[in-house]
Amino acid sequence: MAVIGRISKEVMDMLGFGSKKVEENNSSCCACDCGGETTLCNKSDDTTVRVLGIGCSNCKLVEENIKEALRQMGKSAVVEKVTDMAEITSYGVMGLPAIAIGRKVISSGKVLNTEEIIKLFQKLEK
Repeated sequence: MAVIGRISKEVMDMLGFGSKKVEENNSSCCACDCGGETTLCNKSDDTTVRVLGIGCSNCKLVEENIKEALRQMGKSAVVEKVTDMAEITSYGVMGLPAIAIGRKVISSGKVLNTEEIIKLFQKLEK
């Protein structure tokens, strides 16, 4: 019986149950004075726009709409497809396709058109 208790404790520790972890991240996204408030900061280290999805037609459409939105806005960013399910789940999304900038998910479960993406990016710039 002690072995079962030890295994259960080990499993609980491994999954993070029973312990409170408080992580505070006060670091800025970049070298400017935005304080991490602006996701699409021109000086940000990770402005990679990621399309999270399994590679279906909706994911491809969102990727093309992102590229067009960036073109219309006169912005440049790396647009990357993430199709590995383990990596997708690490973002915590429940609906696909999803859009992330760096590690921050900004949309999930919707096929956004170009105009919607432009509005979303403009909102993030403020």
